[in-house]
Amino acid sequence: MSLEFSGGARLAAEGITYFRGRVALAEILRAFRVGPGDEVVTQAFTCVAVPEGIRAAGATPVYADLLADGVTVDPRAVADRITPRTRAVIAQHTFGIPSEMTALSAICAANGLLLIEDCAHTVDSRYGGATVGTIGDAAFYSFEWGKPHVVGIGGMARVRDVAARQRLAEAHRDRLRYPPALRTARLHAQYMAFRILYRPSLFWTLRSAFRLLSRVGVTEGNYQYDPAALADEFALRMAPSLDRRLARALSRSGPDSVRRLALAASYAGAGLISTARRPVAPTAADPVLVRFPLFVEDRERLAAHAREQRVETALWYETPVHPCRGRDLLAVGYHEGSCPRAEEAARRIISLPLHSRVGPQHVDRTVAMINRALS
Repeated sequence: MSLEFSGGARLAAEGITYFRGRVALAEILRAFRVGPGDEVVTQAFTCVAVPEGIRAAGATPVYADLLADGVTVDPRAVADRITPRTRAVIAQHTFGIPSEMTALSAICAANGLLLIEDCAHTVDSRYGGATVGTIGDAAFYSFEWGKPHVVGIGGMARVRDVAARQRLAEAHRDRLRYPPALRTARLHAQYMAFRILYRPSLFWTLRSAFRLLSRVGVTEGNYQYDPAALADEFALRMAPSLDRRLARALSRSGPDSVRRLALAASYAGAGLISTARRPVAPTAADPVLVRFPLFVEDRERLAAHAREQRVETALWYETPVHPCRGRDLLAVGYHEGSCPRAEEAARRIISLPLHSRVGPQHVDRTVAMINRALS
């Protein structure tokens, strides 16, 4: 892959911003007249934000399983889920690994379906030489905690069709409002605390504190899903101050992607034990990863070692529609056993950090911890 990236600059020029990525997805669906009575096929092994965005538009999510040994959707599983009610397919570029876009594009073209790219995990990954987010009919992005570019909370939509883009712009202007000033101030405080405090050695402590504060409403958490009610944030756009921060972050996307590639190469070349396997990627894919994913046989044992030694590892996604379990899975339309590869991935996946505070010493320490835990 060429080490020259322009995805961030192009996105800043072409995208429309929203309060969250799921809001961008809902607005894309509305702009293409997808709504009640329609189905949208998306992969299992995803975040609840995706079905939440689909449901916010009035449509129904339908889940397809993963590629064998992969973390992106199997095109054959997508084809099997298509019905007369299907209107769109979402291609999720999980961890920054592009979906099999050639096959998905062919399926959508043959059935008259929209192809929407989920670019929450990447801005600069490429498939067949094209930057993700520019291949399908539309794309949505997220800029929350754990994403490649963190601005606090935010999302963005990009569409190719001129008429749909006009409808997006009109809805953005006429129907959506800015978040309350107090909520925006809280996001700024959260962002500054994240910038000051966050480092790999404090990951587990900050993760626990963040989840506790989110539950009691002190901080804005990643997951606000309530199956009984539509969140009020689907009526919100991004605050102007966060919009400006996002523009600055996207302008630095190229150097950040180069650094992520170098860190991923360091993990790959650091002698990981053979039982820690990387997910397969389509042959045409050139990923720029948000995190470095691995399949492991004893994830809970590894996570316990990581906590004990204060080494950053993440377990998402922990369920096929993270973080839903049991009745909440049914509430978002997922039936346990329907996507066995996704459920297996949710039991076995871990991921390692690639953010700016990771250096060579952290890579070596992380790999040594994994090898000891799994040997």
